[in-house]
Amino acid sequence: AAAAASLAALRSPIFVLFLEALTGIAGLQPDPANFGGGQHVMLRNSSLPIHADFNLRHVRGSLLHRRVGAILFLNARWDTRAWGGALELWARDMRACEARIAPERNRLVVFAGTDFTYHGVAEPLRCPPERARRSLVMYYYTARRPADEALADGLEKRIEELEAEGRNNTNRSSSSKAGVPKVEIRRNAVSY
Repeated sequence: AAAAASLAALRSPIFVLFLEALTGIAGLQPDPANFGGGQHVMLRNSSLPIHADFNLRHVRGSLLHRRVGAILFLNARWDTRAWGGALELWARDMRACEARIAPERNRLVVFAGTDFTYHGVAEPLRCPPERARRSLVMYYYTARRPADEALADGLEKRIEELEAEGRNNTNRSSSSKAGVPKVEIRRNAVSY
């Protein structure tokens, strides 16, 4: 119940206005389905390789751009030095980790959703077996994004193709054959 209430707060109009003021990005829309978001749990010995998230998604018939991510950590008495679990934020060129953020309870991390926002939990967790690293994650979208936030050449053309495909085939399933995605562009730019 507490997680559902917290996710509702992360979706609330007042919180979205706060994010717009904080980031300078107008027109943010929280993902109503929490695709890739919601409750995240990492167990002992698990890790999350450094990566950039997908940044395009069909929501209610529109192709939207993920612009902002928010992570609310839920870990009371987390010992980052002994157990690891810090969120790592890496440089665009992937040569260095620029920040390590301890996953302490009630810490909110807000970050841009670009094709080169590299992040993760690179080292396996060393927490006791009865503990887990927990967080709530929410993503926020806009109808467009600045070109300098996209990595792939020709991305705008591909976006137009995806939008046209969505308009021409709005009732399609997410796969053309069992388990085979219709659209997948590597580098985490698009994934369906």
